[in-house]
Amino acid sequence: MAQTHFGHMFLILAFLAGVFASIEVLDLGSLEWTLTNADQSVLVPGAVPSDVHLDLFAAQVFENPYYGSNDVNLRWIALDNWTYSTTLPDLSTWSTCYDEVYLIFNGLDTFATVTLGELSLGTVSNQFRQWTFNIRNALQSAANSGSSPVLTVAFTSAVVQANYLANLPGQEIFPNASISWFVSGNRMYIRKKQCDFGWDWGPAYAPQGVWRPVYMVGLTSFTMNGTVPAGTSAYDEVTPNDSMNFTYEVYVQPTSLYITNNATDIYRFGQVPNLPPDHSAPWIVNVSLDVLPSPAIPNSSLAMMIDIEGVWNSGWLQTKIVNTSVTGSMTIPNASVELWWPWNLGNPRLYNITVKLSYDTFNLATTFKCRIGFRTIVLNMEPILSNNTLGITPGDAWHFEINGHDMYAKGSNWIPPDAFWPRVTEDRYRQLLTSVVAGNQNPLRVWAGGAYQDDLCYDSDFLENVAAEVTYNVRRINRHPSLALWAGNNELETYSVRVAETTVPMNASLYQSQFEKLFLGVIHPIVNANSRSISWITSSTTNGYITLNPWVQRYQNVTPGYIYGDSELYDYDVTHSFSNQYYPVSRFVNEFTFHSMPSVYTWSEFNSSTILSREHHNPPDGLTRIGAGAYQGQGQMTMGVQAYYPVPSLSDPYANFSAWCWSTQLFRAEFMAREIHFYRRGSGLPNRCLGSLYWQLEDIWQAPSWAGIEYSGRWKVLHYAARNVYQPVIISPFFSGSFDVGPVNSTLVYSAGNGTDVPLLPSNTTGDNAVLSLKLTASDGEQTYTHENWFSPTYLNAANLSDPQIKLTTNSRSSSFLSSSDPTFTVSARGVAAWVFLEHPEGVLGWFSENAFLLIPGQDRDITFSVWPGSDSTEGTWADGVTVRRMWNNIYM
Repeated sequence: MAQTHFGHMFLILAFLAGVFASIEVLDLGSLEWTLTNADQSVLVPGAVPSDVHLDLFAAQVFENPYYGSNDVNLRWIALDNWTYSTTLPDLSTWSTCYDEVYLIFNGLDTFATVTLGELSLGTVSNQFRQWTFNIRNALQSAANSGSSPVLTVAFTSAVVQANYLANLPGQEIFPNASISWFVSGNRMYIRKKQCDFGWDWGPAYAPQGVWRPVYMVGLTSFTMNGTVPAGTSAYDEVTPNDSMNFTYEVYVQPTSLYITNNATDIYRFGQVPNLPPDHSAPWIVNVSLDVLPSPAIPNSSLAMMIDIEGVWNSGWLQTKIVNTSVTGSMTIPNASVELWWPWNLGNPRLYNITVKLSYDTFNLATTFKCRIGFRTIVLNMEPILSNNTLGITPGDAWHFEINGHDMYAKGSNWIPPDAFWPRVTEDRYRQLLTSVVAGNQNPLRVWAGGAYQDDLCYDSDFLENVAAEVTYNVRRINRHPSLALWAGNNELETYSVRVAETTVPMNASLYQSQFEKLFLGVIHPIVNANSRSISWITSSTTNGYITLNPWVQRYQNVTPGYIYGDSELYDYDVTHSFSNQYYPVSRFVNEFTFHSMPSVYTWSEFNSSTILSREHHNPPDGLTRIGAGAYQGQGQMTMGVQAYYPVPSLSDPYANFSAWCWSTQLFRAEFMAREIHFYRRGSGLPNRCLGSLYWQLEDIWQAPSWAGIEYSGRWKVLHYAARNVYQPVIISPFFSGSFDVGPVNSTLVYSAGNGTDVPLLPSNTTGDNAVLSLKLTASDGEQTYTHENWFSPTYLNAANLSDPQIKLTTNSRSSSFLSSSDPTFTVSARGVAAWVFLEHPEGVLGWFSENAFLLIPGQDRDITFSVWPGSDSTEGTWADGVTVRRMWNNIYM
């Protein structure tokens, strides 16, 4: 206890605020790093964030890892151990000015030992976790010795480590039928992107490295707590005078806090996960901040203030402190905020939120800012009874409700956009997501690279590792209003638990209990503890639950004739492709697909002689450069083209190969569009299908795959075809014994409309000499919708095709939302042309306003090309290289 004059106190407080009450953050990516392998035969500059392959490529040790057969030639990298190291700058003041100094890694891939000077800080074993080390003592030792400490991150090969773990004594080996062995095996034993070991659409580089940013954070822990003069606050400037005499007490507590993670959850009062809330109830804004150092120390009382710009200010709130998490919440009246809506259903209204933490509302500790949205998104899986009055097939529902309204999901599946995550730039994200919006898609199903796939047998260390991973990522991501669902895994219920019942029945109950231990015993409670606003399912695809609380998994406990859960379809028998009877009659279809070749432009990005080695469908199942499955995959595409389209037969090899690539895309696009029509039509039928998400949105590299967007960002035929069929209101031809045409609406209210029977062919017309052109105009009183479609009564390989004599004209440039110099083109024809398709040359990126359409004489099309900003390397000359394809070109140039 000390007696003092206020004038002295003011000077002391100013000194403390200027020197001690601060945070210093050093981005270690700004330092110079080196990279070396185990025997030090390779020594090159490194980068952070990055990975070994990219740094070796930057040092010109080899060509682009995507070039030619480098996915095979560079396997030695994944089998070696690699070390990143950097010498820290003079940090002697850090050990004296800061009482806490932390090293924070936001991502290490995957097994590594971190050392500072002579001190080992620890080992890591999970790509998806944040790792934090207190290094003040290590810095102090270095300062005492007068040396600059060296920070090293020594990685162990993930491939070698996975094999080691798989071969431990007593380790359980999963039945082959319940897992997929791609290139490198045993991926299920480690917490790393599973597609790093290869997938049926991607390579097996198994990268190592510091793949996310690294920071060093210095924090003070000295402050002065006392009394300020009446009528002032801790943030007012007070001029001392001789009349201000009082007593104050000095003690130690952390003044500055560093936020390592946050969990912001916005939900209706009384809302619980997986059930529709009361939409008249007020909003709860719950904010939880993970901070360093731990605030739970004697004599400290953290208060929180939540301010939502232009709407509400909570004042100082009492907080709940558990370990390093500080949590506070506020209530907002229902009518005080505007709702957030997905882009295609309304205004995605966002608010700026500022959160402050303070000791006793006196000393500001830290501030956090982000954007939030007020919405409810629920995956409705409630029972549908047999006596329901809507005519819906009984079972369980499976659809999303946004702000109390049913939503038809029209989208695709997102995979990692690159095998090397540090190459996924903000521009790449924006380009892909802009293509999603331009393609009329919403939502995306994010395939997490096999984050929890095939992990059916665990020890306690593994479960603890997973628990920390899930906690960190749920808290980090949950605040985004676009998040719709947490799913424990991809397809494990279908392809592991269920398959085990037939392949290894003696162990089926064991695998099911392990499945439930991980996803219901560990992950589900963590998700519910950190999010009341987002629904949860154990697996995608799933039959859902029998009871919600407690959660009892349904598995195959189903009633015949009822419909449960969501579905998927992978059918490579091309005789089924255009037959509706083979499509699932489901509530929701989250994966369906067929593969196709990339365009000839993409093949030219690397050595095109590697086609078969890049055909991973079916998977190579080992280290063989070209697996037997590659021939099966190419054969399936071949049979699809041969069954329905004129087979390319051009004399020029390059032109014929280009036509062949396009034809595989065309078959796949028409197949997928036909399925989407069927699923959208189901929104007004008894199965009440309210979602169709095709597999997959984009490519991870240049290869035959299921993608709608090639690795370069070029749209395949599928993305154009899906954009057309995903418009808000469409006209849909349907043939099943008789021919029916009807509108399908899927904005917020769904109905198939009253179908109209039409004659299949006009009189005196044969099926090989006619197409049906369909046009629809509809209005809801506020907006007018138009859509065009067409139907051929015979497959095009049997149609009487003739030269449509297409003419392509480049017009003056016009403005668009992306560029002020986007050119327009006019396409005209003197004959009927099926599947007219414009292609842009290399040197530019973007998309056409219309593509893959039916062109009729006298109905010219004016088409704009939207140029992605910064992608034009030709100074506009690319427009002269635009070409147009049609079915006629498969036989004649």
